[in-house]
Amino acid sequence: MIRFRSLPFSNSFYLKAVIMRNASFEIKDQTTTIGSYTINHAVVGNGEHTVLLLPGAMGTMQSDFAPQFSGLDKTKYTLVSWDPIGYGKSRPPQREFISDFYGNDAKIVAKLMKKLGKQQYSVVGWSDGAITGTILAAMFPSSVQRLVLLASMAYVTQEDVDIYKKLKDISKWTPQLRGKLEAVYGAENLERLWTSYCQYFIDLLRSGDGEVCRRFLPQVLCPTLVLHGELDPIVPLHHGKFVADNIPNAKFHLVEQGKHNFHYKFADDVNSRIDQFLSEK
Repeated sequence: MIRFRSLPFSNSFYLKAVIMRNASFEIKDQTTTIGSYTINHAVVGNGEHTVLLLPGAMGTMQSDFAPQFSGLDKTKYTLVSWDPIGYGKSRPPQREFISDFYGNDAKIVAKLMKKLGKQQYSVVGWSDGAITGTILAAMFPSSVQRLVLLASMAYVTQEDVDIYKKLKDISKWTPQLRGKLEAVYGAENLERLWTSYCQYFIDLLRSGDGEVCRRFLPQVLCPTLVLHGELDPIVPLHHGKFVADNIPNAKFHLVEQGKHNFHYKFADDVNSRIDQFLSEK
């Protein structure tokens, strides 16, 4: 049975607050204009190694990466994140699930990083952000030094379609979850956004071969770490293994007992593995 607390965007609503080990850090909203988009983003820390954190579906930098903002060393890393186009405070415009919206996100966030003066950086992407991160690394190999993919996928199967069909009806969500997201997006817009998102994946299999970012995997040349939850009910384990098997310079780590948001529940271990991987020479 799908547990709605495991939805891709639910971390900040169901998990207990992260204990901040560095009280001096703060995620301050900033805005930068990229073409017709006004992007909400943040830059935290002053470390030499820049790390771009890419949130998941319906998520924001605040909701999806609190444990990484708090747990990673801000003297070693400069952490950059954004609210993806059409999510959180990066609105208007409203999110539209066009055929190449992941590729568009990758191009826009690459321009954002360049405008922020970040020519080279590593990427940590979770869920939808892992898809964007994969495409970003393939498209801009001279910019992306290392890639960490959390709960990643590259294609859609009938099993995935069945999962999205079960998740599609927001009336089945808990009042708490629905209320939190309605406060961000509004009731009508929330339903439109989530229904359109689920339908996008359903249509991928109906109209084609379920391609999400599979064709980009062989083009990712940077060192890559793929972490996946053993019990992920949203993106089943075989997806993470496929991604790791098809990126030339990738290694895989199974997060035992991990679900979709394992980077929250097992934040210390995940942060340690991210730090070790990013520190490799």
